[in-house]
Amino acid sequence: TLKDLEACFLTYHSLYTPVGDAPSQAPVVTYPNEIDGIPRISLPVYGLSSYKFRGSLWTSSSGKDNQLVNSLLEAADNWLRLLQVHHPDYLFFSR
Repeated sequence: TLKDLEACFLTYHSLYTPVGDAPSQAPVVTYPNEIDGIPRISLPVYGLSSYKFRGSLWTSSSGKDNQLVNSLLEAADNWLRLLQVHHPDYLFFSR
């Protein structure tokens, strides 16, 4: 049912260009199309937190999706701990 698909996500995106050998994907610029002429930029996600996320409904059974989700969850947690940030939404989502 649609209620089973209900979920909320916090995503963490890098707003800078990494220096040196730091692993990161670069932002992707999408140039204007003829419809609206507005350029857009896509910022790759490096961290994730979720609320009411049921992986079995959102991910494939191959395990690759689950591995990616777990990696993003761990990255968000590590980043906030490293910076010693108190992020109320993250704390609520990770209960």
